Amino acid sequence: MIKKGETISSVATDTLNLTMRAIDGFTYTWHSKNDSIDYSSDLSEWNSVSKRVQKRLSNSDSPKDFQTLLHPHDLEKFQKNWIAAMKGDSEKLDLEYRFIADGGDYRWQRNVGTVSRDSRGRAISISGIAYDIHDVKTKEADFQLKEQRIFWAIEKMRDQVLVWDENDELYTFNESALRGFSALGVNLRPGLSYIEMQEALFDKFETDGLNEDQFIQMQIEKRKDSSGETRLMHLPSENIYTEATDTVLPDGGVITILRDITKEKEQELELRLSKERYANATSFLVVYEWDGNSRTFNINAGSNTDLEDRDTVSAGSEYLNRIHPEDREGYRLNFVRYLKGEIDRFDIQYRRRTATEA
Repeated sequence: MIKKGETISSVATDTLNLTMRAIDGFTYTWHSKNDSIDYSSDLSEWNSVSKRVQKRLSNSDSPKDFQTLLHPHDLEKFQKNWIAAMKGDSEKLDLEYRFIADGGDYRWQRNVGTVSRDSRGRAISISGIAYDIHDVKTKEADFQLKEQRIFWAIEKMRDQVLVWDENDELYTFNESALRGFSALGVNLRPGLSYIEMQEALFDKFETDGLNEDQFIQMQIEKRKDSSGETRLMHLPSENIYTEATDTVLPDGGVITILRDITKEKEQELELRLSKERYANATSFLVVYEWDGNSRTFNINAGSNTDLEDRDTVSAGSEYLNRIHPEDREGYRLNFVRYLKGEIDRFDIQYRRRTATEA
C-alpha cells in the first residue's frame, strides 16, 4: 500500500535500493548513442566499494570509469563479452569478473544485462544488474581445490580406482586402472557403463555356471548391497587375484578400489606347499631320548611308527645294529664323545635300516 505523500516511482526506487543493498550491487543502463551509462539504483547501496568510488561513479556517465575498477586479467574478457552482446553474437550479457573492493582486495561480481535494439537490429542500449558473488566463487574455488586434491591422490594410488556416477557410468579413473584394464582388453573411458565393462570381462571371470545376464545382474546387486566390504575376485584366464571394494557415495555414485594381490596369493601358495613338503619330509624323522642309566633309547611318539618298531630298538645295542656296518663305528665314537662332553653337539649322518627292511 502506498502511503500518503508517496508516489509509485518513489516506492519502486526505495524497493530497488533496498534490494541492491541486500545483494551488494547496482543496476545500470548503457546508451550506445553517446557511449554513456547511468545507474538506476543509488550507488551508496553498493557496499563493497568505498564512498569515494561510489561518489566518483555517481558523478560520471562514462563506462570507462567503472572499467578502471576491474582486475587487469578480467578487463579484456569484460570488453569482448560487451561487444559480443552489442553485435548480437550472444542473446544477452552475462559474465563474471573481479573488481577492486574497499580496502584494495578484489571481489567477484556477476553482470547480467539485456540488449535493446532498433528496427535494424542495432544495439541502442544495455540494461542490467551487477551483484556480488564473491562468497559463492570462494566456495566454488575451495571445492575445486579439494576436488583437485582428491583427484591427485587417486591418480597417485597404486590401486586401481574407478569412480561411477549415479547412473552407473564411469566418471573418472586413475592411470593404474587404465593400465590394468587395458591389459585385459577393456578400453576405459568417461561414460563407459558398468554393464559394458562387465560384458567385456565376462569370459575372464569364474561365473559358477551363470549365464552372462545372470552374472552381470549378480555383480550389480553385490556392489551396491556390500558397500564398503572387500571381496576376492579371481580371473582364471589371466591368473589374477584382486580384492575389490565398492563404496556407495551419498549422491548414489560408487567408488571402486581394486587391489592386485596376485603376488600375495602366489606367496601364500608357495608357503602352503613348503609346509606340505616339510610335513612330508619330517614324517620320517625318528625322535628319541637316551637314558644313560639304563643305556636304552626312548623312541618318541613323534617318529613315523609305520617305519619304526620302537620296542625292538629300545636297547642301545639293538639301535646300533640297525646302522649300516660302514657307518656304525663312526656313529658309536661320536656318540661316546658327546656323552663324555668332548663335543657340544651330537650331529652325524649315517645309513640305517627301517622296520620294513629288517
